[in-house]
Amino acid sequence: MKRLTTLPLCALLLAFSASGAFAQIIVHDGDDLAAIVAAAPTGSVIEIQGDGPFAGTVSWLGKRLELRAGAGFKPTLLGDVRLEHSTTPTHGVFVGLRMMGDLAVTGTATIPVFADAVLSGCELEGRVSVGGTGKARSRLVALRTRFGDWCSLVGTGDAVAFTAFADSEFASHFNCSSTGAFVGSATFRRCRFADSFSASCSALSRLSLSMESCLLAGPGMASTGVQLDANVRARLVNTTITGFGVGLSGAAIGTYENMLVYGNLDEDLGAGVSSAQVAHSLIEDGTFAGLNGNFGGTPLVGPDYRLLPGSIGVDAGNDAALALGARDFYGDARVQDGDGDGVAHVDVGAVEL
Repeated sequence: MKRLTTLPLCALLLAFSASGAFAQIIVHDGDDLAAIVAAAPTGSVIEIQGDGPFAGTVSWLGKRLELRAGAGFKPTLLGDVRLEHSTTPTHGVFVGLRMMGDLAVTGTATIPVFADAVLSGCELEGRVSVGGTGKARSRLVALRTRFGDWCSLVGTGDAVAFTAFADSEFASHFNCSSTGAFVGSATFRRCRFADSFSASCSALSRLSLSMESCLLAGPGMASTGVQLDANVRARLVNTTITGFGVGLSGAAIGTYENMLVYGNLDEDLGAGVSSAQVAHSLIEDGTFAGLNGNFGGTPLVGPDYRLLPGSIGVDAGNDAALALGARDFYGDARVQDGDGDGVAHVDVGAVEL
């Protein structure tokens, strides 16, 4: 069986950044960034001391490069950025950039070889795709990054893809799908979604999803906030879903704990979600109330999605929930004494009172 090795997000960023740079290259406004990237030797750190904009497609294969903003600058890259599979690994680190085109970490490979990217403090306005076909291995790690358009994790054949996001924001839809014997993983910690999320995979594929202390706040449209189809393996903990037609739906192999699902137009939990999957959660419309520690009712939530004092969701979660993080959506301590009884317990939802 193919195995997907995962590391903590900060560890991956440090590993790529401290890889032993071969050269440091300074880029100024007016320079041909695409040509500089194409000519740069592997291991180079390219520091952009200018806001640009810089035109042209930036791409490379079979080498390791870091593109970072110089102090006081926010470089704008107008073209697409592509990290392509080769016979040797392709690595890219991007720090403090504004990327207007699409980002692709995907391709076809006949041997297992990685193409991967790390983003830190970036703004992406184009579409993002991660995955591949054949034996391609792809990876995307993002910290404190905003994604302005559609994001997708898609694979076929024997490809493997891993994505991990922390403290990041998604303004558009995020989709995961796979066929064949594809293995994929998507992990989200303290992330915000302003649009829907969906995942589907074939019976031969293995697609895993983890969300912890995430906030999905939709625009009130008649869509499903989180749609997880059969064969997807999912674990959602301390996640808030609100502002959709249906909050959470689908027949995934999943567990949902310490959830806060409320303010959805049609129903909070849709078809496919069973009572055995949901525990210690506040589901406003009362679905599964009285089972597995679940309860219903009006949650009393402030404009920042934080439970208000006196809310029935305060200190109402399970402190022993699997994958319970140490920090909430805003980075505050996860387990606190919100109701003032002298005993600290975790709240439901993404934000701790």
